[in-house]
Amino acid sequence: MFHVLEHLPRPAGVLRNLRSVVHPGSRLVVEVPVLEHGVTNDINGFFSVQHMTHFSRTSLQNCMASAGWRILESKQQEEYNGFRVVCFPTEPVDAPSKDLTATALAHQYFAAWHQALDNVERRLSSIENTPRCVLWGGGAHSEFLYQTTTFFQRSPGCEYAIVDSDPLKKGKSWRGITISPPDSLREISWTDVCLVVSSYGSQPGIAKAAAELGVPTERIITLYENVRVY
Repeated sequence: MFHVLEHLPRPAGVLRNLRSVVHPGSRLVVEVPVLEHGVTNDINGFFSVQHMTHFSRTSLQNCMASAGWRILESKQQEEYNGFRVVCFPTEPVDAPSKDLTATALAHQYFAAWHQALDNVERRLSSIENTPRCVLWGGGAHSEFLYQTTTFFQRSPGCEYAIVDSDPLKKGKSWRGITISPPDSLREISWTDVCLVVSSYGSQPGIAKAAAELGVPTERIITLYENVRVY
């Protein structure tokens, strides 16, 4: 189960169901992101809206133990935030160990998250009073810009448009703004318009695609100095 449990509201129940149908020699491989490696410069970071459950290494162990699984092997992935464990079925543990480091880890994470917000605010300040702005990205990242930054309050009279390469979003809207396909960028005169790349992991690809569609590089605003896989 690779990066499944963090998307479930009650992962222990799923693990108990799996425990009920296996034999003593079965092995279960699970991988989830963990708080120990959760620090990122993305404003939609480890405590992501896409995740319903968040783990530390100890809380993952507790979840597995309470559902009747004991960790046999574990490994932190080097290229991204993935903590992988191999488990075997055993008797459920009613009183698992406490995670005494989680609070400190959470403080460290949120300190880095607030720094990420500050960095994004600084980059957005370069487009203050821009009369027209296009966002490439009609999803969660744009919602984070709306909820956690002053982007939409900086220029009250600014006109906004949104493009997104996801065909399922074509013709739909985000907060009342119609989402158009990226090809529509070819029709824009960029004299008084900027393009904000509203994405984290896809930032390099979007910036490149925008330039190929004729957007002047000086009108493309990226929000992150660097992007890492997590």
